[in-house]
Amino acid sequence: MQEPVSTIQITLPVRQLVEFLCRVGSIDNRFTGFDRANEGARIHRKLQRAAVKEHADYAAEVFLRGIFAYEEIEFTLEGRADGIFTAADGVTVVDEIKTTACPAADITPDFAPEHWAQAMVYAAIYAAQHELEEMRVQLTYFQVDEELILRFERHYTAQQLQEEVEALLAEYAPWARRAVEWKKARNSDLQAMQFPFPTYRPGQRAMAGEVYKVCRDGGRLLCQAPTGIGKSMSVLFPALKALEDGVSTACKGTGTMPCERMLKSQAVAVMELGNRTAAWSPFDKPEAVKALRQLRTISANSFQVTLIQVLDLSSNWR
Repeated sequence: MQEPVSTIQITLPVRQLVEFLCRVGSIDNRFTGFDRANEGARIHRKLQRAAVKEHADYAAEVFLRGIFAYEEIEFTLEGRADGIFTAADGVTVVDEIKTTACPAADITPDFAPEHWAQAMVYAAIYAAQHELEEMRVQLTYFQVDEELILRFERHYTAQQLQEEVEALLAEYAPWARRAVEWKKARNSDLQAMQFPFPTYRPGQRAMAGEVYKVCRDGGRLLCQAPTGIGKSMSVLFPALKALEDGVSTACKGTGTMPCERMLKSQAVAVMELGNRTAAWSPFDKPEAVKALRQLRTISANSFQVTLIQVLDLSSNWR
């Protein structure tokens, strides 16, 4: 008797799905400026405010989540539609807003297939949730250099939208199965993984324990430690072990300047900070150690974080 195939459950952002499958074009990745994301968000809000004046029921940033089954995989697709409103003819419209620096002459209805796909998935979810027989998808492009607005529309039945989503999931399914198998193999290796050295150095086990707890429970951990205690392994090993428990982790090198600005913003005098080592910054000045200790008395809300913990390893300093 054949054993039943277990259901694979995957939660996937709509944008991640469509960009993985549909994004095409140049590999040009030239520098476009640090403020492009902020500029895009500002333009989005501007266009949304204008749409509210034109359409009384215009709703901005509508969160959508839909469950779709393909063979043994259950996909939960989620994301935020830039806007949803009712057109003059009574048809519900999903509005997807994009900003671009491409020349206006190059912005055509087929400019970016992933934009249509993203809006169609949103429309499919919305149509299913509200039992609508038809939907309209609108792409709104804002050309930032010329400040031009270009709009394109396509009309779909609910059945057509459902078929479009199913086609996307059928194409993505082999990758999803491969990712699940890889995760199983990864977790097996992580479970068998041992600390790569015979013993911990002084302070290393305590630091690793704090890193693991923050990875597992959430929050932010601020550590100060001298060069040579083994900071890199004290971070990498517990972070990898946390992955075994299904925790998503990201390693960010904070550097010294953000720490210095944070302390100075609280009127704490800080001397020159030491060089960055791996993902952690050793503070080699006694004045900096004193300043870091004062963080214990500063409200975490001042930094918009859920947790600040200072691991004091200064007793190991020479």
